[in-house]
Amino acid sequence: VLVTVPSNHGASIYSARFMPESGDHWIVSAAEDGNIHYTNITRSPELIQYKYTCHHGTTYQ
Repeated sequence: VLVTVPSNHGASIYSARFMPESGDHWIVSAAEDGNIHYTNITRSPELIQYKYTCHHGTTYQ
């Protein structure tokens, strides 16, 4: 593990992908808590993170 980035998910992460053409700065993650997070890993996750709560139940992809 080169870097650890806090996700702020409330449960296990089932999928995480780097966004194309983001310079490997942005990751989208989906978790058991039903939330999808869009995170800039080059900055503090508390400052640069967007949370989408459009699912009810587990999100896989």
